[in-house]
Amino acid sequence: MAFRIEKAAVRGELSNEERGVVTGRIWLAGRKEPLRLRLRGDCLRDLAGCTVRFTNPRPAADPSMAALSPEQNGVTGEMTASRKVRQPDVSDQEVLDLIDKGQPIPCRMANGLYLEWYSEENGRVVLESTDYTVGVGVPGWTMTAEENAEQLEASHRHFQRFLQAITGDYPEADEESAEPVMGEGGLEVVGDETGLEGEDAADAGVGAMEEEGAEFEEGTPLDEFEWEQELRDADRRAEAYQEAFEKYRDHPQREKMIAAALGWDDEPEDEAAEASSMLNDPLVQDALAQFGGGPGPHPDGGEDEEEEAEPGDEDPFGSHHPLSQRAMDFALALQREAEERGLMGETPDGRDHSPVLSLILHIITLGGKLAGALDGWAQGLDPEPGFIIAMLKRAQVPLNEALHAFDCIDATSLNS
Repeated sequence: MAFRIEKAAVRGELSNEERGVVTGRIWLAGRKEPLRLRLRGDCLRDLAGCTVRFTNPRPAADPSMAALSPEQNGVTGEMTASRKVRQPDVSDQEVLDLIDKGQPIPCRMANGLYLEWYSEENGRVVLESTDYTVGVGVPGWTMTAEENAEQLEASHRHFQRFLQAITGDYPEADEESAEPVMGEGGLEVVGDETGLEGEDAADAGVGAMEEEGAEFEEGTPLDEFEWEQELRDADRRAEAYQEAFEKYRDHPQREKMIAAALGWDDEPEDEAAEASSMLNDPLVQDALAQFGGGPGPHPDGGEDEEEEAEPGDEDPFGSHHPLSQRAMDFALALQREAEERGLMGETPDGRDHSPVLSLILHIITLGGKLAGALDGWAQGLDPEPGFIIAMLKRAQVPLNEALHAFDCIDATSLNS
């Protein structure tokens, strides 16, 4: 996933006064030394040739920022202070209330600061905000409309290659013409070859089975290990889709831009069918849930189309397996009682939320994993045993996290 640094950024300054080079410094909360940027490429037309200074009125330290290298070398993505962003016209609490009632959320379009680059050290890094105080100096040179289009096209190519590094779907290219670019987490991509730094190649999505290029015979049931490979592939496809969805969520041609970034535009007439097929894949739906997003209610109140169930279509076996239903019911019961006791807010030691809320969230995730493994069986389908075993193994992670959260709960605070 991309590093999103807007919450942790305290202030920063960038300069594109030299054509083809963007330099700068960005200070992050909790770090003494700033990030130092030296990037190939230019800002978009509104910032090209300029010095830009910005300040975050409400910075907050983020422990994950420790992974960012202090030296950021690479290429520019989109860098602009004129990105159109949809902003709710009501408070966060009102947004939640309107969502609960199924009512549209009043929104307005605002200009946002959007700084994106592809780092040799950390992959894609993004800073996006409409809340910053931004100052732009007098340009030292002027970018033409043609140069702006070329820079934008280069940014799209870098983003495509970043997504290809996530999914492993590298286009065929001649070794002589293949341009090395930095993908996810500093992954170097040259044609269809990859190189990884460090000893965590498996965690970066290059497992032993993928390296061997395992192929499955059609019609032969997969075992749990082969299903795990399929699930990991779905995880990567879902992560790539989520990255594209976040980048283009407010673009007037969102579906077209996402399709192009994911390589679905070779046959334009099939884009909608391919997107629909991917999003309806249960493996991808389960993986999207892990990344916390995908299609759903739009900020303006619209929703992605979804077929309504016809009367009499209810499955005689019930929609949920008893075990997954028990997990969800248990989580909802815990949530109601925790809310009544005021145990869902921030903790005195400064943590974002209480262990009780962590416990509830992990049980909800557990219920989802159990549903993915068992609900099809409960609905009269005949999933492969290997799939069920692989999904149940994945359910161990939220189960262990829930037990850990339970151990962290101070029982004395529950009785007060």
